[in-house]
Amino acid sequence: MKKSLFKKYLSVTSIIIVVSFLFLGTVMIVFIARYFQSEKQAQLTQNAKSMASIAGQSVVMMQDNQYLIDGSRMALFIKAFSENVDADFFLVDQSGAEMISTYSIEEDENPSADIKSRKNISSEAMQQALSGYFSATGTMNGLYSSNYYIIGVPIVTTNSSGQQVAIGAVFAASDLKVLDVFRDETIKMFLLAAVAAFMVSFCIVWTFSYKLAKPLREMAIATKHFGEGDFSVRVPVESQDE
Repeated sequence: MKKSLFKKYLSVTSIIIVVSFLFLGTVMIVFIARYFQSEKQAQLTQNAKSMASIAGQSVVMMQDNQYLIDGSRMALFIKAFSENVDADFFLVDQSGAEMISTYSIEEDENPSADIKSRKNISSEAMQQALSGYFSATGTMNGLYSSNYYIIGVPIVTTNSSGQQVAIGAVFAASDLKVLDVFRDETIKMFLLAAVAAFMVSFCIVWTFSYKLAKPLREMAIATKHFGEGDFSVRVPVESQDE
């Protein structure tokens, strides 16, 4: 009886601790992943808007609704932004055709490099970006082999009539693998902390369970002696509870 009660209490308590850790870990990882994703999206959005503002101020010629942007100036900003936030930037015209991007700069700097073949931005993505904001996960119309965060914002400038017009868009893309790496590292840290905490908790529960069952063991011994006619055995009362 003493072994059964001790093991039952220890097993139930251990299971409760494990389930609590699993629940807490799952909730924590989900919330951290969502927070990281929202922060990454906010960072891309802020940088894309900054790039779009610079592009809108870099228009050097306007003629028949055609706008020419200072490519040399934008190349410097794109390169700096790409290195700072670990993302790719694309400046496209109203039709979605690329004007300048992270990859075109790499191609200019290293003509022999194996640069990815680029395609126009889809009309749906362009429509949303020109309307104000585009956000999605995808492959940039086949540019990437895996999914990326993609943010698109309009490039706005003032035309000859003094009106604000969208002349193109800036798209920023960041690899989703960054989230996978972050989530994996978070899971590893949690598992290490959970194992350490569980070992400490198990030792405490084992000690508490053993002490909790001690009076029952003593009463069982006394009962056995009483059954054999030995009434000299006494069970000490060491607490004021049951």
